[in-house]
Amino acid sequence: MLNTDHKSIARWSTPAVVLVIGVLSLWGGFARRWISDDGLIVLRTVRNLEAGNGPVFNMGERVEANTSTLWQYLIFLVRWVTHANLEGIAIYLGLILAVVAMVVGTGASASIRSGAVLPAGALVYLALPPARDFFTSGLEWGLCIFYLAVLWSLLLRWSRPARHSNSNSDAYWLAFWAGLSWLVRPELALYGGLVGIILLVSHRSWKVIAVAVPLPLAYEVFRMGYYGLLTPHTAVAKSAADSEWGKGFTYLADFAGPYWLFLPLIVLAVAGLWKANLRPTAVCSTATAIYLFEGAALIHTLYVLRVGGDFMHGRMLLLPLFAALLPIFVVSVRAWIASVFCAVWALVIVLRGHPVDRSIYEGEISIVDERDFWVLRGPAPDYGAGGKGSSVEFLGRVHRDFLMATGDKFLVLLILVGFVHLFNIGHRLPPRGLSTVIGFIGTTSKGPLSHGLGAVCIPATRSDRHALRLGL
Repeated sequence: MLNTDHKSIARWSTPAVVLVIGVLSLWGGFARRWISDDGLIVLRTVRNLEAGNGPVFNMGERVEANTSTLWQYLIFLVRWVTHANLEGIAIYLGLILAVVAMVVGTGASASIRSGAVLPAGALVYLALPPARDFFTSGLEWGLCIFYLAVLWSLLLRWSRPARHSNSNSDAYWLAFWAGLSWLVRPELALYGGLVGIILLVSHRSWKVIAVAVPLPLAYEVFRMGYYGLLTPHTAVAKSAADSEWGKGFTYLADFAGPYWLFLPLIVLAVAGLWKANLRPTAVCSTATAIYLFEGAALIHTLYVLRVGGDFMHGRMLLLPLFAALLPIFVVSVRAWIASVFCAVWALVIVLRGHPVDRSIYEGEISIVDERDFWVLRGPAPDYGAGGKGSSVEFLGRVHRDFLMATGDKFLVLLILVGFVHLFNIGHRLPPRGLSTVIGFIGTTSKGPLSHGLGAVCIPATRSDRHALRLGL
């Protein structure tokens, strides 16, 4: 009989599992690479940065159009260094960060298991079509799961000081990384804030605050001075404080229902709790790290449900799901049944996918598989060096004839909202197009534009909202 506790087997099982997850992540994300309209909004901001107009969507209007601060500056930095195509940078930078996130998360979770390990929770996350879709998309989801995976890894390293010679150094690195949460995405401050509290309780030292706070505080001062807001403008435009529990549970059902996601989650919960010693021996312990991530993921999920979810299938629930699965990304060989179940379920989901009745796109919808929706509009593009298959060609060609006929000064696009409005807020603004697919138009227009829900300009924020509920 094979001895699964043998040191050589245990030693090689971790890199083998990490390699498998890394390869599957790269293949899965690359096969479903794309860029969304919201991703193109980020790129227009980057183009304005390059042109010296500042981090804005419309020149001369100080509006923070992007929810993730770090994401737009990362793209800008890579562009400055490589001079590569912006669409390619957004897609492949997100893919690289997502793959690294899966690898780091798998390795960190394997470190808390004894003996040989097998993949489990990592397979569940990878199998979900929206998870692989948002490895790219041009949005910050790859950066977000990278942030969570590194935070999880640093938290585990800090929680086991006996294994390392300099635990204070671990605490400072963890504090610095926790402080970045607000800049990655505002809701990730939940995770970073809880880690900061644990560090303060454990170390009782002002040095933890001195390491964590300066960078996000400096940007917050800049944000208040430059934009005049405490949060990104998207939080104002899309009503992040509203309560929409009914829509939230509809959103949850739309995400979990097609995949029977509750089945692997139940199996993983049983595998994680079976004969597990989860009583914290101290504040600085592995059990504390697990409770922190699971608790933060639960609160995060409740917040998503409260605000009514999102219009993109699964998007807003991916981050709390990723955080909740991290502690059970791998299981001990003794729990091989859980691993086999997750593998079989994942295979079924990958092969079956997310069957969409595409006739629903002809009617009124509130939640959409956005990648599937846009793929219907043309052949899958080759996001290479910005040639014929670039996102501008693929996503912008629907509007190009119209733009050429009307020019940049007055753009009118009737997709989900009504006709263009001219607003007055102390002075007459230049004519602008009003649309909910503002990123698409922004790739072919240099003129001022307005988002139907006010995501990129202040006037539209003060206009009547469309019934469609959008996430951040």
